[in-house]
Amino acid sequence: MARSRTTAIEREQIDNITVTPVNNNQNNSNGPISKWLRSMWRPLSAVTYLSICIFDFIVAPYLIQAQPHDLAEIFRYVLQMPTEQQSEALAIMYAKGQWSSLTLQGGGLFHIAFGAILGAAAWTRGMEKREAVVVERASGI
Repeated sequence: MARSRTTAIEREQIDNITVTPVNNNQNNSNGPISKWLRSMWRPLSAVTYLSICIFDFIVAPYLIQAQPHDLAEIFRYVLQMPTEQQSEALAIMYAKGQWSSLTLQGGGLFHIAFGAILGAAAWTRGMEKREAVVVERASGI
């Protein structure tokens, strides 16, 4: 395989195939997308955490509990069974319908970690606002 390089950063040619980087400007860290991400990562992380909690504590338990069966019909069938099988059937039915929270497994480490991330983000945002106020006061004098 024959390789030829014109410039290390600009392009590399391998057997008549020219590979050109998409981002020719290496100092493009002030583009509109990066500015938007730098300013919005805190609210986005908070919304992400909120949506995970809503799913884990509200949506998923509701979907698990809201089974399409008619409870009266289920109990009619259970009452027709022998007594030994009734307790087993009810235990299976109740075990199937219980939701185990995914984020609370592992001692709630997920919530502790996200709390640390959001807490540090709020604290640093508060420090940024304080610095902005100090700079504004100093320039206003």
